[in-house]
Amino acid sequence: MKTQPTTLALIAATILLSGLFCQTVQSQSVITNGTATLGPTSGGSGNELSVAYTVTDNDGVYTYDYTVNNPSTDTGVVTSFEVGFDTSPLGAVDPTSVGDSGPQISAPGVQSVGVDWYPIIGVGDSETLWFQSDEPPTLGNANANGNNPPGPWASTLPGGQQVPVPYLIPEPATTSLLAMTLLALPLRFRGHKIELNRKRN
Repeated sequence: MKTQPTTLALIAATILLSGLFCQTVQSQSVITNGTATLGPTSGGSGNELSVAYTVTDNDGVYTYDYTVNNPSTDTGVVTSFEVGFDTSPLGAVDPTSVGDSGPQISAPGVQSVGVDWYPIIGVGDSETLWFQSDEPPTLGNANANGNNPPGPWASTLPGGQQVPVPYLIPEPATTSLLAMTLLALPLRFRGHKIELNRKRN
């Protein structure tokens, strides 16, 4: 039995149209994950605050997760955690996406402050804190407070490490200015060469 060409054409058209009308499946991928330590102000090695982090990309929306682990050698609770970056540009952080534990975002125009959370994490316990951003990750500083030593803790203290934070691409005007400056350098150098040749002649 021969299949009519019109039947094949109808089948092909149906497959094509079903592909067009299917909803696009969003792709989510892990950009980076790992564990960083924040150095303690007292107590020495073994009293670092451990922060497990994951950054995922969901079609250009980046979710930053931080799981703060209060060490069993602590003598109190962790009362705040902060990641530092400039939150003032549009898209640096989505204020509706921030959780958990009473988060606060620095006021617009305040540079390199970041996002603060106020968890109460008991000794040996942990809590996951998160937010979303339009910007991909780079490394930045974090710090945490505790109501007793060995805290507070920070990336900048001995034994401390940085955590992923949004990388803010320069404003278009800044980028254009940089490009114009770089383009002007060869022209300026060429002008000096012409002047030198004139003097030689």
